[in-house]
Amino acid sequence: MQTITSRNNPLIVETAKLKMKKYRDLKKSFIVEGKKLFGEALSAGMLPSCVFVCEDSAECFDFPFEKFNTVSVTREVYEKLTAEKSPQGILGVFPYGENIISIDNNEENAENFNNVKKVFKSVTNGYIIIENMQDSGNVGTVIRTALAFGIDAVICVSSADVYNPKTMRAAMGALFRMKTVLCSDIVQAAEIVRKGCKKIYAAALHNDSISIDEADFSVPCAVMIGNEGNGLTEKALEICDKSVIIPISVNSESLNAGVAAAIFMDHMRRG
Repeated sequence: MQTITSRNNPLIVETAKLKMKKYRDLKKSFIVEGKKLFGEALSAGMLPSCVFVCEDSAECFDFPFEKFNTVSVTREVYEKLTAEKSPQGILGVFPYGENIISIDNNEENAENFNNVKKVFKSVTNGYIIIENMQDSGNVGTVIRTALAFGIDAVICVSSADVYNPKTMRAAMGALFRMKTVLCSDIVQAAEIVRKGCKKIYAAALHNDSISIDEADFSVPCAVMIGNEGNGLTEKALEICDKSVIIPISVNSESLNAGVAAAIFMDHMRRG
């Protein structure tokens, strides 16, 4: 196993850049850190391009390091790579997952958009669309809950980066298994789900909003969840067939966006 002792080693410098989104997108790679998440990625069938193990922690792990391009590093070097406050001493560099598809409006992703539309004609428990959700923890929670409740896919519109370490921690292993679509256009997101859904609901308060208990989840549907502070955009509300609210105590102002999404997903699963 190769050992690197310099923080200025080219491999270390390039890997450390993956802590920034622009470099993750450039290299189409991301960092998975910690024993549990690393193990979840492997069990989901993902293969790391490189694995870094802190030399004073190597004996704590029982992964088949001989099968990977594994590098031993000193604690000082590892600290340049890690984004954790209390790192366990293991991280892997993985290529972007095939279950996470980008369909932003550009020529490179035009084929992805057409392929997604074809696949999304078949729906079981429905789709969740999150628009402008900026808290990485909430995005990860939505993805984790969607996998648990059997939701067909999560569509992330202009939301927090799914490959952000905080998102991954909140999503746990769900990030490596949940079908997730990334786009920047809410109209495009609606066009995708319309192929298989009879209704698109907006989680929003309006004069004509109905209670979640009155909404019809017996047919395939999609639910839009908006920004933590501002809710859904006007464009999103125009697209939806109906606005739906979750009745709460008069003593409470609102629900956390991730919690609200979970309640909707539970209703979608029950049908």
